[in-house]
Amino acid sequence: MNQLVSSAAPSAFRSLRWVLAPFFLIGSFTACEPKPASPAASVALAAKKPPVEDYSHPLLNEVQLGKALNASCLEAQERKQALLIEFSAPWCSDCRKLAKIKQKAPLAEALSAQTHLVVNIGHFDQHEELLEHFKVKAIAQWSLVDTKECEKSAVSWKILKQRTLEPGSGPPVDAGQLASWLQL
Repeated sequence: MNQLVSSAAPSAFRSLRWVLAPFFLIGSFTACEPKPASPAASVALAAKKPPVEDYSHPLLNEVQLGKALNASCLEAQERKQALLIEFSAPWCSDCRKLAKIKQKAPLAEALSAQTHLVVNIGHFDQHEELLEHFKVKAIAQWSLVDTKECEKSAVSWKILKQRTLEPGSGPPVDAGQLASWLQL
């Protein structure tokens, strides 16, 4: 078949094909990473790369999420602090940018001391009752909740404060400001 197309094509097209071929080859090689010659070279190559954060938070069913919320609430209650609930999704570019900001000081230190649960909301099609209670219209959203009534359903918990964080599509987000925001 290739022979038929090649011989039927005008000579100008055939010569153009050879002119353009190097550009397609260059593009295909630049997207590839070199393959290490040995396992030791593989470890050395991995050490040179910055760590890639896996931003996949599991999508929990209602029962699993209820248990996770309750456990997180009880932990925060024991620590005498509010619970931070982060509404997020793996497809959300703002959420992924926020994940990088969360690694910066002083926010990283503040979050390590804070009881924190990330809730994957799917495509706004999961946990609708929870989204309605917390008035989630955009993500990433942080909600600090009172932990006095952990035995009740999360949709009855008192919201102390909340904030939508869109570092890529909205106002800039600073690690210091977010660390301060966590303080009640």
